[in-house]
Amino acid sequence: MRASPTVFAPDKKPWYLRTWAISAAVVLALAIVVISDYPRPANKADRAGVYATLQTEIWGDVQSCNASLNDTIIAVGEILSHKSTDVVTANQIAATNEPNCNPSGSSDLLDLASINVPNILTNYKIKTVVFDLDNWTFPNAAAIINDLKGLLAHPNSASLRADIVQRQQLMDKLAAESQSLMNADAHALGVPTKQLNLLSLKDYPASILG
Repeated sequence: MRASPTVFAPDKKPWYLRTWAISAAVVLALAIVVISDYPRPANKADRAGVYATLQTEIWGDVQSCNASLNDTIIAVGEILSHKSTDVVTANQIAATNEPNCNPSGSSDLLDLASINVPNILTNYKIKTVVFDLDNWTFPNAAAIINDLKGLLAHPNSASLRADIVQRQQLMDKLAAESQSLMNADAHALGVPTKQLNLLSLKDYPASILG
């Protein structure tokens, strides 16, 4: 079994995940500084520019966790469906991926949790989106990765499967609410919406759900 290209340790992320996140943060900070120096109240165009950058930052912050959960599902699913017998590698994939869904091991999730909403965007639902996505990643996605690892040792565990389903159903609700709020805010500001495209229960193979 070979980990898919999206798997990476938290301290060895691909350059594109590190570089764009830093750039987005810098652009957002500069945008806020510039707008704060305007000799007039911020208008819709000002809010749209800052929101577009902030939306991209939020979107990017959850993608490494989403990819890590997906990779773990694939690896464990192959074991449980008997397409592979390489349990050692599947365990390694799960162990490597869990920190990407935990703020203590992911700079992306630390960034997400520490996002400050600019004053010009306080009337929008950004705080709710951030709160929902924080909960999507941790503790829920992280717990599912650990449950999946547990299934490698206890493939007939009904309790592990039940926890996976319960947590993913909650995550689906959080993702749907986040996307709906982002769509509404983006529409109000005339900004293209970022599609989160987060994993949902329908993406799990039958070998995991039982």
